[in-house]
Amino acid sequence: MQYKQSQYNYIKKREKVAIYNTFSGGLAILSKEEYSKLQKIKDCCVIDSSVHNFLEQGFIIDASKDEQAIVNYCRYRDAFIKRRPTYRILTTTGCNARCFYCYEQGRPIHTMSEETAENVADYIISSAQNAERVTLNWFGGEPLLNPTVITLIANKVRLGLANKIISSTIITNGSLFTQELIGLAKNIWNLANIQISLDGLEWCHETRKAYVNYRHSFGKTIETVENLLVEGFHISLRLNYDKSNYKDVIKLIYYIKKTFGNPPNLTCYAYPLFNVTNSNDYLSGEDIPIFENGMKDALAECGYYNPMQTLSRRTNACFATEPYSCVISPQGILYKCTMDMADLSRSIGNVKDGIILGEPLVEWTSPVLPDKCQECIMLPICQGGCRAARLLNIKMNDCVIKKQSIEYMLDYLLKKY
Repeated sequence: MQYKQSQYNYIKKREKVAIYNTFSGGLAILSKEEYSKLQKIKDCCVIDSSVHNFLEQGFIIDASKDEQAIVNYCRYRDAFIKRRPTYRILTTTGCNARCFYCYEQGRPIHTMSEETAENVADYIISSAQNAERVTLNWFGGEPLLNPTVITLIANKVRLGLANKIISSTIITNGSLFTQELIGLAKNIWNLANIQISLDGLEWCHETRKAYVNYRHSFGKTIETVENLLVEGFHISLRLNYDKSNYKDVIKLIYYIKKTFGNPPNLTCYAYPLFNVTNSNDYLSGEDIPIFENGMKDALAECGYYNPMQTLSRRTNACFATEPYSCVISPQGILYKCTMDMADLSRSIGNVKDGIILGEPLVEWTSPVLPDKCQECIMLPICQGGCRAARLLNIKMNDCVIKKQSIEYMLDYLLKKY
């Protein structure tokens, strides 16, 4: 059998050579001699131990295989047969914070009624009959402003899909959790993950969040995180940053380490803001390596960065590109993405009539990608990146961020090994 090098080998050279394969997930640090041997494998038919290792890692493959065709096949296949729908449910578009970077800013405030919640639950039960598993993602605005409908929908869906695997997650600023809501989250909502956003230490966080009639929100949120961790919830702390609060978020990482340590149910990561319009604080593609590396250095020092948790191959860009997944507005209108809700004509149906075939649905779920994506080494882990960025002309650096993550990971491992 003849072999060839994978087209998805991402290589970083120092005294040693680090390789990450975006298709297989293979990761290795090679000596110069080992790397030289890998380079020479072209029409090799003999398998020794090193060649076998290269095969296992996916650095070399059967010469007859077309990796790009396989990546595309998997995306096309899952675009039409994947049955693991995500329902992102907006309990309200209202929020108790006024984050200046929120893409929902300026939209009318709507709050889901109990009648609509009943219809939402009925829609989920009906549309998920053939699903392998179901994910309910509570969103807003601030979803905890309307916890009643979370309980109603969660209860009804659990009973109506008793034979399905149902997971539940929430994206929240964390300021409104009470002991009563923590009890509901544990016993009724069955939350598998709680994402809480922080924007810096106390002054910075409260200034950027700009809560309505709410003081000491930072302390309250930190206390909430501590209580949720004790109750066993998995918490993902998302640290939002741009140029103006970058240094404060670095300090926040060390504060989180000092306050919570490294419990197994805590994840902490930083993510640059991409939709701050008309602001010099926005991070462009050129800025990202400098800022991202600084963030990851702090996260690594505090034990929140694990280079072995690499970016893995995927078959779609996000849940919005899956035909059976949707966003459900407080009025029961279906969309594909929360960024695409400003215009009713962009809806894909409603909870009473279900998903309706039309241009927005086709645009979001089409597995066809631009030519530049087809030739990109990032294709297996990016799959075209954020569809909203492309469809709505939003400046977003999704692909750049993934590349920088790989660059940092390989540099990190080369320094360590």
